Amino acid sequence: MSSLAAPPNVPVWVDYNRCKGCDICVALCPSGTLAMKSDKSYVSGKIIEIINPNNCIGCNNCEYLVQILQSTWQARVSLNSPS
Repeated sequence: MSSLAAPPNVPVWVDYNRCKGCDICVALCPSGTLAMKSDKSYVSGKIIEIINPNNCIGCNNCEYLVQILQSTWQARVSLNSPS
């Protein structure tokens, strides 16, 4: 469903422009592929980090969650925006 193409020969990757630093994808990752790192340049003060890319089992929990949350955030912004 994503309009972004994954880089070739990369088991897991992150679109850092979309990451909100919410840490939910890390909590749902069953393989320990993801972690959060401190980064003051982001609003949340943290950003996702891929710590074990070869551990990724391809469950897509992280991608599925991000798509749902992205839709929710977009809907919320649309509802709260002045017409």
